[in-house]
Amino acid sequence: CLAMSIERQCTLLLPNEHTIAADGAELAEQLMSSDETVIADALKKVIQLMLNGEQMPGMLMNIIRFCVPKDDHLIKKLVYIYLETVDKTGPDGKMREEMILVCNFLRRDLSHANEFVRGCALRFVSKIKEAEILEPLIEPVRSNLEHRHSYVRRNAVLAIFNAYKVSANLVLDAPELVENFLSQESDVSACRNALMMLISCDMDRAIAYVANNADDIVSMGDIIQVQVLELIRKVCRQDPSQKSRFMGIIFEMLSSESSSVTFECASTLANLSSSTTALKAAAQSLLDLVNNHPDNNVRLVALSRVNEMRAKHPSVVQSMVLDLCRALHSPSEDIREMALNMVVELTTGPSVDSVVGSLKKMLSSGTTEEGSNNALFRSKLVHSIHQIMLSFPKSTESVLPVLLDLVIDDDSAVASEVVTVIREALVTHPELQDLIRERLRESLPSAKHDSVIKAVVWILMENSDAEESLVQSLDAVFECISPLPIHADSANEDSNPDSSRPNQSEGSGRVTVLADGTYASQADNVAAPETATSSADSASILRSKIVSGQHHVGVAIVSAVSKGIIKLRQVVGDDAPLVSKFSVMTTLLATSIIRLARNLKKNSIDRDAVERICSMVTAASEAISGESLKGWLQTAQDAFGKTVQARIEAARKQEAAAEVSIMQPDEPLLFRQLTGSLAGKMLADEDGADLSLATGASADSDDDFAQRLDRVQPLTGFGDPVYVEAIVTCHDYDVVLDTLVINRTGNTLKNVTLDVATVGDLRIVERPQPFTLGPHKSRQSRIAVKVASVENGIIYGSVNYEDDSQSGRHGKASEGMSINLSDVHLDIMQYIQPASCDETHFRKMWAEFEWENKIIVNTPITDTLEFLNH
Repeated sequence: CLAMSIERQCTLLLPNEHTIAADGAELAEQLMSSDETVIADALKKVIQLMLNGEQMPGMLMNIIRFCVPKDDHLIKKLVYIYLETVDKTGPDGKMREEMILVCNFLRRDLSHANEFVRGCALRFVSKIKEAEILEPLIEPVRSNLEHRHSYVRRNAVLAIFNAYKVSANLVLDAPELVENFLSQESDVSACRNALMMLISCDMDRAIAYVANNADDIVSMGDIIQVQVLELIRKVCRQDPSQKSRFMGIIFEMLSSESSSVTFECASTLANLSSSTTALKAAAQSLLDLVNNHPDNNVRLVALSRVNEMRAKHPSVVQSMVLDLCRALHSPSEDIREMALNMVVELTTGPSVDSVVGSLKKMLSSGTTEEGSNNALFRSKLVHSIHQIMLSFPKSTESVLPVLLDLVIDDDSAVASEVVTVIREALVTHPELQDLIRERLRESLPSAKHDSVIKAVVWILMENSDAEESLVQSLDAVFECISPLPIHADSANEDSNPDSSRPNQSEGSGRVTVLADGTYASQADNVAAPETATSSADSASILRSKIVSGQHHVGVAIVSAVSKGIIKLRQVVGDDAPLVSKFSVMTTLLATSIIRLARNLKKNSIDRDAVERICSMVTAASEAISGESLKGWLQTAQDAFGKTVQARIEAARKQEAAAEVSIMQPDEPLLFRQLTGSLAGKMLADEDGADLSLATGASADSDDDFAQRLDRVQPLTGFGDPVYVEAIVTCHDYDVVLDTLVINRTGNTLKNVTLDVATVGDLRIVERPQPFTLGPHKSRQSRIAVKVASVENGIIYGSVNYEDDSQSGRHGKASEGMSINLSDVHLDIMQYIQPASCDETHFRKMWAEFEWENKIIVNTPITDTLEFLNH
């Protein structure tokens, strides 16, 4: 296509922010100007127009006549860029006659007195792919290898390298010439270019150079050392027996001051050697980069390489887990998250105490080393400690005291994660129940978040079985809510401490009918609560939430307290004064919640909540036995215990599966030269695999040719003049359509264009350029689509083309033709992959994406049941 042909001609891209009109006559007039600034601007416009696809065939001669003789450096540089862009051959494939003048111009600049002009000419020569142009330039290029200036010499080596790649007959002695040049050269860049050429053209000479200068390589420049490492990788890949020959050089360069050399050395050691000593040295060097390098990008790349080593050699990296903990002090969130995940996976029995101690220290400080408070990272720290506790239960006792202090944390994510950990710790470590209950009772008045308050009260009631613990837990809850009942006017004063209210007179009890049809006796306080007691300054957070109309908190409190009363009734008996006391307080709390919620119109309580409150109060007030008692007290606790045990077993199985790698006796041996879909896995360490990974291919992908054929979708019929089919490939949120267009006619089709559009939240990122299709020829192209949201989508369009057969027969212009394409349906399951998510993260994501689950209904009906019946 057009874009690919331009890329073959030009080696660079220039930004073009504004549209330029293609006026050849005006540009030619500007090129003849005597003002060098006008000439430079005109050259820039010509280059941009040609990069946009304009041919401008008559412009080459004007530039040769009026721009080439100029000595201005900017104009010379622009001329060379133009010569890169322009097509150097004619329609017949032969060299254009103007190139003879260009060769004379190049020979003159290659002998110019100014080293900058020589260097620019040599850089252009290193990009020419036509042997006919290069042939008369070889002698002046060779003479520049001995120039006094290093800038000229380093570009001369690249020019020789390019000529040898285009045709070895142009410079038959190029390897020997460059080898002699390398032995005498002192400039680092020139030596690197020469060594790069020897590695590509004559590896034996490159190996001989490295062997002869093995003692001096450590003192050479970093760019030379990187080339030496590339040579070692290629040699050892072809001949593994050569590894021992170069290991000494790699170990010496491992202590280089250059971070790029250190990284390349560590990567080379990890790929070439299986020795524990070599792997430890490589991992330690990478961790030093992670902890000491100032650039976060370098640290992230080094940490990714350590993560790859962890997957292949876990035992080696496990011994360095404490060094990895230092990366948690990085200001970069990506580095901290990756390091934290690796720390959890690398923690073993001998290192669990040290790792947990390091995480506890970071969690207690509440800040990173740079002093930035990051609540999200602290939440991840708690989650990581939770995972370690599941894998190593012995560490729970030392971690819990730190976690219990975070129940009253200001950040809801941290506090919720801590409560989740504590709730599971009570199942796995029942001996810690007394400590946990005591600390939670102390923390309850200061708990700030709804989910935390509800979870703490649930934990206190579910894990209190003795009389003493039940009474203490119930007292702690009602102390945070008292005085009871909560009146509407007292609620207003709680929310507004400056307002005054009249004193409440002594009230009397009255009989009320509950929502389930039962009768209950409701008693008011004899005396009104003191203003100071009910003021917002002294009221607890739990009472303030109930007063403000957050009835969901009140429903959870009533439910948990009722279970506590049922337990207490089984311990002390139905007639005990404590049971009556707490039953009355629960009834007062329930009635206060319902009355307050109904008085606040903006937070009116729903019927389900009222029924829940009434059923719990009824259960707390009556004696329950048999299956009903078991359902109230034991079923939920047993279900939660089974869930925790299943999660622990899953973690242990996953850890055991990661540690044991079993190879079956009948598993086939894989040879790199004969591999099919497994080639990506075996060659993931090679340099060539980086390109495929960067373009979206995964080293773990088993997508072979047979699987691609299963995804072929015909977009036109077999009887259409133009047949189009596509292969749909989904990679995360990128969808790629690899299309094949076949001309089934005997005519040449011009301006063949795939015009596509989308339905749904999809966006076309890359469209194929128009192209010409010969008789019975085919062309492959690519359409890239970006998925913006999780929903189904459709890609539709047509293929348009011009047929010249009608123009030659009837003497008229080419006729435009169009064929509609079949719709390509993108299912949501094609770009969604299954993954696991714990309860805390699920609730967090559900809250973030809650707007996608809401449907706006406009109705005057305010009652839910009435609306459903309607």
